[in-house]
Amino acid sequence: MNHTLLISLYDLGHQPYEMLQLKAALDSSGAHTSIIDLSISEVLDLEVFRNKLSHVVIGVPMHTAARLSLSIIEIISQWELVPSITLMGHYAEALSSSPLPKEVSLFASGESIDQIVEHIAGASDFDSLTKESSEPSHFHTTKPSRRLKEIASPLDRHDLPDLSRYTSYIQGKKMVTAGYVEASRGCLHLCAHCPVAATYEGRIRINSVESVVAEVENLYRLGARHITFGDPDFFNAPIHSLKVLKIAHDLFPDLTFDATIKVSHILKYRHMVPRLKENNVTFIVSAFEHTSSDVLNALDKGHSVADMVEALNLIRENSIEIRPSLLPFTPWTSLESMVELLDFIVDHDLIESIDPVMYSIRLLVPSTSITFRKYPNLFSEGSDRGLNLVWESGDSRLDGLQHEISDIVENFQGSSNHEVFEKIYAVVSSVANRPTRSILASSREVPRLSESWYCCAEPTTSMTSAISLTPSQQRGTCNG
Repeated sequence: MNHTLLISLYDLGHQPYEMLQLKAALDSSGAHTSIIDLSISEVLDLEVFRNKLSHVVIGVPMHTAARLSLSIIEIISQWELVPSITLMGHYAEALSSSPLPKEVSLFASGESIDQIVEHIAGASDFDSLTKESSEPSHFHTTKPSRRLKEIASPLDRHDLPDLSRYTSYIQGKKMVTAGYVEASRGCLHLCAHCPVAATYEGRIRINSVESVVAEVENLYRLGARHITFGDPDFFNAPIHSLKVLKIAHDLFPDLTFDATIKVSHILKYRHMVPRLKENNVTFIVSAFEHTSSDVLNALDKGHSVADMVEALNLIRENSIEIRPSLLPFTPWTSLESMVELLDFIVDHDLIESIDPVMYSIRLLVPSTSITFRKYPNLFSEGSDRGLNLVWESGDSRLDGLQHEISDIVENFQGSSNHEVFEKIYAVVSSVANRPTRSILASSREVPRLSESWYCCAEPTTSMTSAISLTPSQQRGTCNG
């Protein structure tokens, strides 16, 4: 029997939503599928699929997953059990420039589920797929094909670990299981550093109200008492998104929610912000990125520091918390602007609102990035297998500072935000030859998710070493 194995490596602590949608589409086409999440299971046992595994799909929706995929591809190709591998997600095209084995037969991004189903159906003849097969195919589209159908809901999550093993919602002493849905896909904006923008090029796809609400109901039945709307921007389609939110809240009044909304959209749709609070949205993630106008302009963020302050005040006035995402280290960052960024965080009582990993983020530029298209002269010819083009800071002290902050973040995981921030502030002040400010601990209790890592951060050593083999899969113990 031919069998397709779907592998998720990391999806910000959530169950792999797009991979589950692909599984539903494959199952409805008559394919035999299994799904494994190696961010939870940590063991890849191909032995159970011996002589029947015809295809593997690996999800690479973000940098961390793409980085981890290189190890998995190597493991799979060594075993010679899989004649065909597909890479699916925003980083698929970036990985196509890596030296990968011939088993990798498709790189798919954008609205590509139909095409992956077709590809796997055409590759169903196990014997015809060998290492001497033709060159890999590439599929990249932001426009659904005419045949694209709404994915059946609720999604079948039985192959995955229990929902309670994924990220939790935390508010004070309260901790509950969280679920994840998307009211829309893609984004209307073209922020230069964003992999979603590079894939969707300013377009979105709306998921039907009925399908999203059905999935919320499914997650509630599985124990979720908080729902993350994972749309790149919840206000890309504000009327639609608020309709989904209201129906979900009316059905399950005890559910809380969070969403991601761009600064400019918070201000443009300020009249809609009270409706978020009315329907139990407790926090919003917003991409502040930096307080340097040079950085904000280079990344085409479409907002200023004054806009950030206005959005922050507006959200707080409606008794919602804002959790900014940051991009401190870029080719346009100066040491002075790093100090200004940290001062902004202190002045606006944001220490408890920002996960410490944010302070260590260095701009990652895959070969498909809009940043690379706009500023090709900033990058040297050397690259990290297509995942991260090489650039240098104008001030070499910043590169050392980024490494030092990364070490602090990784070594002090589990410490309080305030403790980690104090250490980071002291290091930055020392390098900048500035006196260290006295920073009072905040009394704010800011709701958050337990997963504190970030899609655009380099994975830690512990993350890259987490994936392991079963004893029978050690190199040299099998002849394939």
